[in-house]
Amino acid sequence: MKIIKQKMIPILSIFFIFICTGSAWSWCWIRDTGRYACGGGLYQQNCCSGHLRLWPGATMQYQISNSTSNSLLNSIRTGANKWNNVLMSTFTFTEGVFTSIWDSDYDGTNIINVDSSFCSHFPTYCGQGILGFSGTWTINSGTSSYQAVESDVILNGEEFTWGDGTGGTIDTVAVIAHETGHSLGITHPGSTCRFSGSSGCGPEFPSATMYYSYSGGQPTDKSSLELDDVAAAVYGYPQSTVRVGVVDSDESPISGAVVALIGTAAPINGSSNSEGGKVYGDISTSLLGDEVSSPSYVNASPFNTTDANGYTNYIKPVHQSFKVRVTRGSDTITKNVTVAAGTSTVMVQMGGASTASGAMPWIFLLLDDD
Repeated sequence: MKIIKQKMIPILSIFFIFICTGSAWSWCWIRDTGRYACGGGLYQQNCCSGHLRLWPGATMQYQISNSTSNSLLNSIRTGANKWNNVLMSTFTFTEGVFTSIWDSDYDGTNIINVDSSFCSHFPTYCGQGILGFSGTWTINSGTSSYQAVESDVILNGEEFTWGDGTGGTIDTVAVIAHETGHSLGITHPGSTCRFSGSSGCGPEFPSATMYYSYSGGQPTDKSSLELDDVAAAVYGYPQSTVRVGVVDSDESPISGAVVALIGTAAPINGSSNSEGGKVYGDISTSLLGDEVSSPSYVNASPFNTTDANGYTNYIKPVHQSFKVRVTRGSDTITKNVTVAAGTSTVMVQMGGASTASGAMPWIFLLLDDD
């Protein structure tokens, strides 16, 4: 078993504006397929194939270095808790006792440190506008498992003043949310090969918490998780995985029924790095975060039409309650759904002629055994 370290290139203090192109919202997971050089830039993450880098038990306990100013403790906790507040993700950051460790070495401690001696400790990263970095150790056992075993977040407390983002300070909550997002397993959206900062995959989305750069006075609140940030967390650590089954009045499966998702969305893995991760669904009234809209949003169902057994594919919704609309020929049924934790199947009975005459069709939830 080999322990390797994978460092995320730090986010920068200079905000670059790019034109958002492409056909989907972008989100990007760190995977065991690694990264590769992209032209004259640093590297690009292979975001669309390979196993996700995951934490056993969907939990990471961090310890704050006791050299960190007490005035920043609540901001650090708030930043990490942004991911805990994603209802449909099972991942949790927990806080342990304070530690005297300040370095990002492999030592069995997941530290968060706003380092007042950053330039002395990390001279390579000094003088470049670097706010901080996260470094994650992983286990490569040669199996399908790709596990994180330690992740450290170090912020530059020597060249920058940390606070709430006003008065020339850096928004501690926003940057901690970004760096702990790397610890969780998410990399940068945006596949532009750049000289400063690392590339992820998919279209540029500067409003996202996980975008590679930060500066004061950005148009949006960087500490507020946007849809693609949330979708990424749900994709890796889903609270619920659900499909729809459609049957006729005699309970025989209906093949070829069209199932739409209304009032929520679901992450769908991309097929190429330029495409990135997608978010499909109908969320026109609930975009999450700052509700930043995008012309690249895909308003389409993540469900396939039902197969020969009457089932759609499984999805991982970003809301617990939503609607499904099932259409077969001229018959359409729309029903409210609240999904349970784990893997489940929502069954819809079309009802044949009784549906067309206005009788109430039924919908129920089955929990799968697997």
